[in-house]
Amino acid sequence: MREWLNRKNNFTPSDRIIADFIVKNEDKLVFLTESEIGELLQVSVATVSRFWRKIGYKNFKSYKIELAGNLEVTPADKMKNIITEVGVQDIAGMMLSREIDYMQQTFQRLDRNHFDKAVRLIEGAPRVHIHGAGPSASLSELLRFRLNRYGKQAVVLPRSGSELFENLVNVRTGELFVVFGFFRSSPEIEVIQQFAKERGCPIILFTDLTVSEMIDASSCVLYACRGETKQFHSIVAPAALVDALFVALTTKNEPDSVARLNELYEMRKQYRHLLIK
Repeated sequence: MREWLNRKNNFTPSDRIIADFIVKNEDKLVFLTESEIGELLQVSVATVSRFWRKIGYKNFKSYKIELAGNLEVTPADKMKNIITEVGVQDIAGMMLSREIDYMQQTFQRLDRNHFDKAVRLIEGAPRVHIHGAGPSASLSELLRFRLNRYGKQAVVLPRSGSELFENLVNVRTGELFVVFGFFRSSPEIEVIQQFAKERGCPIILFTDLTVSEMIDASSCVLYACRGETKQFHSIVAPAALVDALFVALTTKNEPDSVARLNELYEMRKQYRHLLIK
């Protein structure tokens, strides 16, 4: 049903918001009206109505009829129902249920070709520059730690402001950017994307969007579900993808990875009397 995504280059900003919403909420669309969608996304009902014709359907009803025939209950849905039956007072159960759902959505939507490309880009880059603001700052640090453990020089860029330029001025052609860009773009991400294009540097984008100008400006995209717009946003799925990249890299270069870990072990043993845990 998603062949219409090929038309995204002709979408208006409002169309992109609607497209991203319906891709991520197909299981809920059959119960919504155009007015409710417009209210949720802060766009006009007329804009929502025009969207269906733009993607090749007579109206919202015809889209919902086709959608209903394609929906099925996933294992994640079943697990979520089992856990949440315990009750909303079981906070641990509720949160774990959501995390299971987010991981399942990530599993289904992640483009494996883009994942493999991300591994190749990291492997071939002389240095990796990582950007993530807000909760994504912890993901940036996790990725930096994993890449350094792998043996790849990695730098976490400033989260915001003009300090970003102090780092960008040292970037060379062929180095790699990894950007955590969730929900919407930012001035810092726009600067990085424009700079990377001018300097000839590829970009790996972690995102929970399916239609965005950030996606169009990136070399490869790793989708990671964090929950709906008004929900508590999780970093479990993005963190799992970071770990998956690390495992893929070490698997491709197992002898070097093992040798580096042995060297690390010997170093710790040699200096453990000076650096006591």
